[in-house]
Amino acid sequence: MKAIEAKLSRARELLELLQREVKAFEQSMPALRLEKGYKPGTSIYAFFAHLDIEVPLRFGVLSGEVVHQLRSSLDHLVTHFVSSEGETITRTHQFPIASTRKSYERQLARGCLASVPEAVQTVIERFQPYNAQDPRVSELLAVQELNNSDKHRLLAVVAAATQIGEQVRISCGENAAITGMSPPHLTLANGSEFFAIDFARCYADTNVDIDVQTSLALQRPRQLDWPFELAPLLSVLAQCERAVVHVVSQCLKAISANNG
Repeated sequence: MKAIEAKLSRARELLELLQREVKAFEQSMPALRLEKGYKPGTSIYAFFAHLDIEVPLRFGVLSGEVVHQLRSSLDHLVTHFVSSEGETITRTHQFPIASTRKSYERQLARGCLASVPEAVQTVIERFQPYNAQDPRVSELLAVQELNNSDKHRLLAVVAAATQIGEQVRISCGENAAITGMSPPHLTLANGSEFFAIDFARCYADTNVDIDVQTSLALQRPRQLDWPFELAPLLSVLAQCERAVVHVVSQCLKAISANNG
């Protein structure tokens, strides 16, 4: 257990360091430049974000170290239980993470949980991504794929427009009717569309103002099937850390109850 606790402690330490450095960097970021207006030939009033800033590679390095410690702690959890049963640890032992039942069964067939107590296996299966409502956004799957990606290339951390404020201020020369409004899109802030309002028609003297928050985001690795291109960096890593800690605690609780 000491190895698991040490790795989780290191993950928390790195995450806290990253949080401090990212927040300091975000406070120094230049203001986001927005272009806005009706798209030619449409009644859609759109915002396009521009933010040209170089993000230190250190943030990608620290992010990779966080997910590595989290993924490794799960594998140590499995080998801890194998050792506790007096069995020999092999190279096939690891914590399975699968987005489909078929993939999970293939990993079991290779012996990833051989000699692990049944009570623990039950908990591990319950937390598999394929049991989630949307496996694509499972925290365990994120840990798995972010860690795999970090082995081959640095995790991409970028500056992005992340959300708008609580108010959208609209002024027109006449009463305006709105037929639709897009949710804000996380954007690389390179001129891509960030937010749009669909008016019933083009109105004279239309002006829309929004407050935009900019922060650092994690670009989706190619291995991940996230339904979005970017995700808030600190939020993603914090959720991953909480998920892993919860899984570890539930496995230990299950074996304690089983032995009691």
